[in-house]
Amino acid sequence: MKNVQITSDGIKKALSKYKPYESINEYIWNGFDADSTTININCKTNEFNSISWMSIQDNGVGIDYNSLNNKFTPFFQSQKALERSIHRKSSDIHGKNGVGRLTFFNFSKSALWNTIYIKAANSFEMYDIVVDSSNLSEYIASNPTELEYGDTGTRVEFSNIIVAMDIENLRKHITQEFAWFLKLNDKNNYKIILNNKEIEFNDLVADEESLDTLSIEDNLFEVDYIRWSDKPVSEFSYFYFLDSNNNEAYKETTKFNKKGDSFYHSMYIKSSYFDNFTRSKNDDKMQISFLDKNIHDDVYQSLIEKLNEFLKEKRKPFLHESSVKVVQSFEKDDALPKFNVGNKWEMVQKEELTCLIAGLYQVEPRIFSNLNTTQKKTLAHLLNLIMDSGEKDNLFTILEQIVELDPNEREEFAHVLNRSSLSSITKTIKLIEDRVKAINQLQELIFNEELKANERDHLQKFIENHYWIFGEEYALAAAAEDKFEKVLKSYNKILTKNDSNIKIDHESKNKEMDICMVRQNVHTDTISNIVVELKAPWVRLGKEQLDQVIEYMDVITSVEQFNDRNQQWVFILIGNKLSSKGWIERYIENAKSHGKRSLVFKANNYEIYVKTWSEVINEFEMRHRFLLDKLKLKREKLYESYGTAAEVIEKSKNTASY
Repeated sequence: MKNVQITSDGIKKALSKYKPYESINEYIWNGFDADSTTININCKTNEFNSISWMSIQDNGVGIDYNSLNNKFTPFFQSQKALERSIHRKSSDIHGKNGVGRLTFFNFSKSALWNTIYIKAANSFEMYDIVVDSSNLSEYIASNPTELEYGDTGTRVEFSNIIVAMDIENLRKHITQEFAWFLKLNDKNNYKIILNNKEIEFNDLVADEESLDTLSIEDNLFEVDYIRWSDKPVSEFSYFYFLDSNNNEAYKETTKFNKKGDSFYHSMYIKSSYFDNFTRSKNDDKMQISFLDKNIHDDVYQSLIEKLNEFLKEKRKPFLHESSVKVVQSFEKDDALPKFNVGNKWEMVQKEELTCLIAGLYQVEPRIFSNLNTTQKKTLAHLLNLIMDSGEKDNLFTILEQIVELDPNEREEFAHVLNRSSLSSITKTIKLIEDRVKAINQLQELIFNEELKANERDHLQKFIENHYWIFGEEYALAAAAEDKFEKVLKSYNKILTKNDSNIKIDHESKNKEMDICMVRQNVHTDTISNIVVELKAPWVRLGKEQLDQVIEYMDVITSVEQFNDRNQQWVFILIGNKLSSKGWIERYIENAKSHGKRSLVFKANNYEIYVKTWSEVINEFEMRHRFLLDKLKLKREKLYESYGTAAEVIEKSKNTASY
């Protein structure tokens, strides 16, 4: 019995990241590390089709009894050192010092090895090793038995499997782990066989191409390219360089690793150039500069440049296809801003936005890596804001705070911007800042009693400057307490360009509206109208004020030009507080079944709402929350103090933002 030099708990802690299927892969790697060409895996299942027993056998050199202590005794003193020992540094050696042999505790209670190795010429030895998962710090080895003949190799058996695994998923995980390796060694006839069926990797090949022989300074290179549909479990995207005997001489990562996309690929390059190739990257360039074949000479550098250029061209259509899926994911997650499908201009805006998202992805996929729905919404809305910007270089500045763009990427991104209708991000931020200032000014008029703001001179004039508060893309049809006949004339002029006078036959035709707004959608053939009745801050909203709005509605219902079937009318009564008599609350309760906040009346295409200014301000906050969060640190700088209500109105003209 021998003791390992780290504790059982220490081993488990270091190897805890391994899942059952990954642990099994370690035993396959152990076989290839032992110069195997064929790994044979046999499984038995229980009545639930779950694997209950497994053996993994290789045809490698076996485990020399004299080296057993090194194979099963990890000598590392820290978890990090132990983890480094199982990280593959090259394709031909996966593990080190037997660490991979201890991962079985993740899926089985014990492991039994039987190994045969050559002791001397025409002399073989066989023995067993047992390790129990309850104590990984001990192994038990039987005394070797001499054999006159035998096939070398090692067989490990797991008879007490404690987790649910099935054969098809095992096959899938093995394929995903070893596809690149089997391709690398296909000329050497490497095989993995699971329950008498050879593992094949064709199903993982998404794209492949064999290049015409490359010629660089009389050196010929045979090149095979493969793009994998799934990421190899533990391998990056590499160039694998093979000598004339199909043995790996060197490997180097391609330049398209960790790009945030799923462009998983391998390139296999065979040439006599790699016979006796100097492979160490740690060699000093000056010391080996006299050699013809090394990583620093011109032939190798030219080859790498050509291979990366080939990959770049292969990646372009892949990124284009992937960008379509990215846009679809934004739409599926409802992350795009709301666009009116009946509004042609908004559909053009949507198309420009989706083209920008797709183009950005093709230039820098890392921007879109692992975004959750909230992050997608934030990014989409921010990109939408800069669609109308003319300062395109600002986007370069923003992006380079997130990722580093090399000159080629900057050039490609410039093409993306040129294909998109973008304008100034600062202009948009200025618009939002103006709106925040306007809301601050409104709150001063409403809640600062010292200013003594009134309805006609202050609130109404303010809303005339900022009627966007009640809706976007409206035209102002009435202001400054216009009478109904004048409103109708202005209304018709907006909709029909007809400037003629129109008579109204109604006893209340001389009543005056504070604000009337109209918006026409020619694509859906609808007209939306909003009538706003403002009340001074000290006026409490009750029956008298509501009756006034109902009277306005009565006048409008009597006028044919105001009542086309495609028109919608919304009346809003606004004040600081509701009457204490509860009149408005009863109307709201009665209209509650319609599911609309602050609604007091609804009939056909007419709706009446009663709102407090606090509600209006909260609605602004909710509509602009995604932007206000970005301005949060600056909002305190947007507040100003005012001496009079008239001063507020004068300043509000400078913050008008429609």
